[in-house]
Amino acid sequence: MTLLRRFKSSSRSRSRWKRGRAWLIRLAVWGGIPVFIVLGLFFSGVGLERLFHSRNPHFTLRKIEIKVALGALEPETLLPTLGLRRGVDNLYGLKLGKLRRKLLQHPMIQQAEVRRILPDTIHVTIYGRTPVAQLLKRGGRLVDGSGWVMPPTGRNDTLNLPIITGVAGVMTAPIGARLRESVLEHALEFLKHKAAMPRGAWLAVKLVQCSQQHGELIVYLNARPERGIRPNATLRLPAADLERALTNTLDVLEARAQARQSTSAINATNPRRIPVTP
Repeated sequence: MTLLRRFKSSSRSRSRWKRGRAWLIRLAVWGGIPVFIVLGLFFSGVGLERLFHSRNPHFTLRKIEIKVALGALEPETLLPTLGLRRGVDNLYGLKLGKLRRKLLQHPMIQQAEVRRILPDTIHVTIYGRTPVAQLLKRGGRLVDGSGWVMPPTGRNDTLNLPIITGVAGVMTAPIGARLRESVLEHALEFLKHKAAMPRGAWLAVKLVQCSQQHGELIVYLNARPERGIRPNATLRLPAADLERALTNTLDVLEARAQARQSTSAINATNPRRIPVTP
C-alpha cells in the first residue's frame, strides 16, 4: 500500500510538472509570435525603404538649389559647407536636420531651411546675418545688429558701412562669436534707431566712437550740405536714452537747416541744453 501511494503521488507530480511545462511553452509561443511579427515588419519596412527610397537610383541627387533670401552671401560659397555629392548621394539617404546644422555653423548664416524636391533636388533657403557696421577699421570684420562677428567681404556695400571703435575684446573675438560689450550694444542701438527714423537718413554716419569712461557715443558724419551738415561733423550722444537724444538732435538739425545754418558739432548728452557749433 505504501509503494502504491508513493507511485500515485509521483505520477501526480509528474503530471503537474508536464502541465506546467506545457503552459510555459504555450505562453512562450504566443508571446513570441507578436515579437516575431514586429521584427518582421520592422526589417521588411527597412528593406522596402531601402529598395524604394534610400537605395533607389531614381532618387539620386542631381541638383542643388541655394536661395539667399537675406544677407550678402554667394550661393556657390556654401556648397563646401553642405558637402553634398551630385550623382552619388541619395535624396532619402540625406539627413536634412544634419545639413541644416552644418549651415548654422557658418558665421554669416542666421537661419536655414532644407527640403527635398523629388526626384533629384535638394533646395536650401538661407537667411544670412545682415552686417550693419565695420569693426575698428574700413575693410575690417563686420558685425550685425545683435553683435555677431562676421568676416570681411570686401564688397562695396559693406565697405561703406559705419565703423565702430572703442569696443574691448574685438581683436581677440573669433569669427562667429557674439560680442556682448555694453558700449557696442549702445552703438548698435544708435544705428538701429537711426535706421528706423524717417529723418535718420539725414545722418551719413562715418564712424561711431564708443566711450565707456564717459558713457557716451561720439558720431562722426559725412557732409550733407542740403541739411547744413559740414564734413566730419560730430554728434555727442549719451549711451542711456539714446532714442530721445537722437530725436532731439534731429530736431535741432531740422531747425538749423530751415534757418539755413550750418552745423559742425552737436552735444546732445544733456537734454535740457544742447550746445551747437556752426
